[in-house]
Amino acid sequence: MAIFKKEHLVAEKQELETFYKRLSDALNGAPGSANIAGDFHCNEQQFAQDYIDIDLHELNRAIGHFKVVVDDLKTLKQKAQKPVHRA
Repeated sequence: MAIFKKEHLVAEKQELETFYKRLSDALNGAPGSANIAGDFHCNEQQFAQDYIDIDLHELNRAIGHFKVVVDDLKTLKQKAQKPVHRA
C-alpha cells in the first residue's frame, strides 16, 4: 500500500484523462462516407447506423501515447508520502 496526497496526483490524472479521451475518440471513429454504403450491401441510413470509419494511424498514435502515460504511472511510487515519525 502507498499513501499519496491527492493534490500531488492532479497532473497525472489530467494527463491520463487527456490521453484516454484521445484514444477513446480515435476508437469511436467518424461516420463513414455515405457513397460507399452500397459496397457494404446496405443503404445510406443503415450504413450510417451500423458502420464507422476509424483512422488506424491516429488510433495507433493514441495507443502509443496512452501506453507512455500508463507506463509513467509505474514511477508514481516516488511520490508516495512517508510516515512522519515523532520523537
